[in-house]
Amino acid sequence: MTRPYKYKIIACLLVVMFFSQSCAAPIQEATSTPTLVVIEEPLDIPTATPSSPSLTIDPAFQRGQVIPLSAGDVFAISLPPGSSIWKVEYAAEVIEPLTPADKMTEPGPQGWLFRAVAAGQTEIRLTAPAPACAKPPCPPAAPMTFVFTVDVK
Repeated sequence: MTRPYKYKIIACLLVVMFFSQSCAAPIQEATSTPTLVVIEEPLDIPTATPSSPSLTIDPAFQRGQVIPLSAGDVFAISLPPGSSIWKVEYAAEVIEPLTPADKMTEPGPQGWLFRAVAAGQTEIRLTAPAPACAKPPCPPAAPMTFVFTVDVK
């Protein structure tokens, strides 16, 4: 073995010994006992949780239809194909969204969740921007729209 390699090996061994000694520090046991903390304030737990939907509306297959519901029914609207960004229009007096407001334009693959709150009819209109043009120049494209009616009794 040549001299530079001997020094490298010795240096490596010293580094390994140093780190192995520093990792072998004795473990100290906990000396304190756990403390019970009582919170006097009420917890912010929602009292009403959305139940599972009694009906799932598929806009692609049910466009133009009237869908009967009862007040209190929870229903889902599946995400239509073709876009992930949507504008949702409806009469707030008849149905209320259970989907958070920040998820209404981009609900994700699960779609939207609503509750029927009062008797009446509302047209639900889902509108997505026109699809992107693959090869310009492109003719103007119409936005995708799905419309159906919910009739709450």
